[in-house]
Amino acid sequence: MIRSVHTIYIDRPVPEVFRYLSDHENRMAWQTNLVSHEGEHLAKGTKVKEVRNVLGRKIEIEGEITELEEGSRLSFAGSGPHVTRLEYHYRLRPEDHGTRMDTEVDLELADHLGLAIPVIQRLTDREVDNAQQTLKDLLEQHQVREIAKTLPKHAHHK
Repeated sequence: MIRSVHTIYIDRPVPEVFRYLSDHENRMAWQTNLVSHEGEHLAKGTKVKEVRNVLGRKIEIEGEITELEEGSRLSFAGSGPHVTRLEYHYRLRPEDHGTRMDTEVDLELADHLGLAIPVIQRLTDREVDNAQQTLKDLLEQHQVREIAKTLPKHAHHK
C-alpha cells in the first residue's frame, strides 16, 4: 500500500479555501496529473470519474465523495482497472488567520503493478506536495485567479 501525508499552511481563511477546494471545476488548475474528470457539484455521495496521467499512462478511477463537511473535510474513495483502492482526504482547520490543510492519500495498486510500488510512492509524494503548493499559490494570489478566469476552458468543459 502507498500512503502519502502532507500538510500546508495557506494564508487565506478556511471558508475561502474550502469553497475553492470543493468546486469540482477548480481541480484541473491545481492537480497537474488530473487529465479529465466527470462529476457534478461535490456533495456526499456524488459519483466522480477521473482520469490521471501516471508514468505517461491513462489511469481511470471511478468512485464517490464519501465525506463532505462544510469548511472542514472532503474525502473521496474509488477504484479502477489498475487501482484496487484510492482514497484521499482533505482536512482544513484555522491557524494564524489562515488555513492548515492536511492531505492524506491511500493507494492500493493492482497485483501486476507490485514492482512499481517504490516508484509510485515517490511520484505520489511529489504529486501531492506539488498539488498543495499549486493550490496555495492560486489561493494566495488573487490576481492569478482573476487572470485564470479569463482563459478558455478545456474542451471537455464546453
